[in-house]
Amino acid sequence: MDLDQKRNALKLQLETAINDLKNQAESQGCRIAQRRRYGYLYAVDAVRNIVLEPWFTKLLSQHGSVLKKYSSSNAIHLVEIVESYGGLNKTIKLIEAVLALRGFGLDSQQHTDYVDQVLWGLKDLRSLTPQHQEETMRWNSVLPYCALCFRLRSRSHYYCEKHHPIKSTRLYKQQKYAAITALKHLPNENCEAYEKYLVKPNKQKKLGRQLYDLVSGYAPHPRVFLRHCKDSAISGDWITLSKNIVQTCKVTYPASYKKIKQIKPDDFRNWPSWCIAIVRCLDSTEPNAWNEKECLTLFSGLNTWTALVGILHRFECIERINSIETKRGPDVGYGANLEQHQLIKDLLKQQLASNSKTNLSEIARTLGLSRQRIHQIIKKHQLLS
Repeated sequence: MDLDQKRNALKLQLETAINDLKNQAESQGCRIAQRRRYGYLYAVDAVRNIVLEPWFTKLLSQHGSVLKKYSSSNAIHLVEIVESYGGLNKTIKLIEAVLALRGFGLDSQQHTDYVDQVLWGLKDLRSLTPQHQEETMRWNSVLPYCALCFRLRSRSHYYCEKHHPIKSTRLYKQQKYAAITALKHLPNENCEAYEKYLVKPNKQKKLGRQLYDLVSGYAPHPRVFLRHCKDSAISGDWITLSKNIVQTCKVTYPASYKKIKQIKPDDFRNWPSWCIAIVRCLDSTEPNAWNEKECLTLFSGLNTWTALVGILHRFECIERINSIETKRGPDVGYGANLEQHQLIKDLLKQQLASNSKTNLSEIARTLGLSRQRIHQIIKKHQLLS
């Protein structure tokens, strides 16, 4: 049974367990709690018989701290894992952190989908409790990077500080429409993401996920690095690995290569320090977006090399999107109003002929425009020349 089949089986097990818990609560007239409480059904008991993959438990142990009384156990059942990390809320936050920090650092997309399936199941289970009512989150609810760029998300499931729809509305809208406008000029592997955005009745609900997919389609998928970099990653030779990444980047992601080509691995003492230099080189305009602590966590080991490739991939996509010149205004979007321009020119000639001087306020009153707008049109189209 491959990992996709195991993930589908896990999905079915979770759905069955959650439905059984709902039915039990209704039949017994009990409420569901996240902790063991008298008179309540314990939510985690519903998934007591669900066994998870050993690599998943090992992955969590690399990023989370197990409670002391569970330190000697090798938990494989979902209920044991939840209890060993301190309950539903803490386990959910840990899995979100793993997905966010590792990004492409998971061995494959199948592994990412499996982890996200566990996250979705736990959130769905938690939504049954009165302590934390919430809308069910679907697969890939947590993005590894901002939906509109390559930066880490900041206090949002979908966006970084720079592109937050509320905190940075102008930059959010600019980058969003730039990604959509680029479809007219660039090929995109995920153009169906934009089609879904158009036909979906509630566009905002899953817009972050759709924009993330749309942006990712403007450059070749990071899997192209596997054939050139995997062997050196397995052997543990980070110098060779870093050079292979740069050389592959030169061919596959030329915009990213221009930024990172001067960062020589021989000038750095280890893999994390080189990765930090690469990221800071890409993000020189936002030095606070990547602090040293986050970078050290993201690039803690050589097995996370694909996380760096994921960042380079996203950066390449953004560079290609932003390289397209998108002019805005009446000259481009709607066509210049040539009749209006000619009328302004005629009025200017009449004023000069009668008074040897111009009165822009009078022209503005005549045409129902502001004086500033009349001045802009005259200056832009050189109507006085």
